[in-house]
Amino acid sequence: MNTLRLSMIRAAMAALVLASLTGCGKSSSGVRPQAQSELPQATAQQIAQQSAALVLNGGMLADTRGLLTSSFGPSTAKGSQAARPAATGHIATDSTSGSYELHVFDLDGHEAAWGTLTNDQIGHVTALWDVYSSSSDDTLSFTIHWTSAYDISGFQTAQSRWVFGGRSTFLMDYDYNWPPDRWIAHYLASHQYNGVAYVKSGTPSYPVAGSVACQWQAAWDYRSGAQHQQGSQDVTCTLTFDGTVLAHLTVGTYHYTLNLETGDLVQVNAQASRVRH
Repeated sequence: MNTLRLSMIRAAMAALVLASLTGCGKSSSGVRPQAQSELPQATAQQIAQQSAALVLNGGMLADTRGLLTSSFGPSTAKGSQAARPAATGHIATDSTSGSYELHVFDLDGHEAAWGTLTNDQIGHVTALWDVYSSSSDDTLSFTIHWTSAYDISGFQTAQSRWVFGGRSTFLMDYDYNWPPDRWIAHYLASHQYNGVAYVKSGTPSYPVAGSVACQWQAAWDYRSGAQHQQGSQDVTCTLTFDGTVLAHLTVGTYHYTLNLETGDLVQVNAQASRVRH
């Protein structure tokens, strides 16, 4: 699957941003978990940037749109990339795999064989993604698992929009051990897509309706000699589209506008600040 490598890069970048928001690596005798009401502004901006990147870059959502707009999917309703065997040398394990499935349903909700229905006979299509990567050596081990399940409507000729609903979950476990440093982290992000609509012509390319509800969870334990930092953070955010180039983004108690073409974030308050990717 030619989109797998790009999807894994996006997943890794998501994990890096989550790592930065936890503040691991700072000298501290201990950090208690923070309630969302205590979320620092800098952390909120980092989460806002990552939430924006997920929408603008798309991940499996963008890959699904690509399948839909490329003559309504590939020649087969399933695709996969075989797991990569362990690499030689000092790497103990090293594997990457990915797969997707598309299922088509008629106007009465009955599943049909792929390629047997015209667009006007399709009620909806489900798209399931599963992308996995893990690796370990003497100092670092990590696991990334990204799953998505979408239900897409809008196939009739008279309909001008694809409409997405569904859920995507991103998991990363990370263990870095280079004495005197040890960093163990767990990240989980879930996204609920509610009526997210794209114009089928591709113009504009950004969503024109609907919303994405996000839940970020992070837990970490960092040690460096006698220093020890541990904690956790749960944050919710919502991205809402209104048909214009500016979407509304909330992260905890913070509010932003997101330019869906440029990626610019503007915090909406008396001391608004502009953040660029």
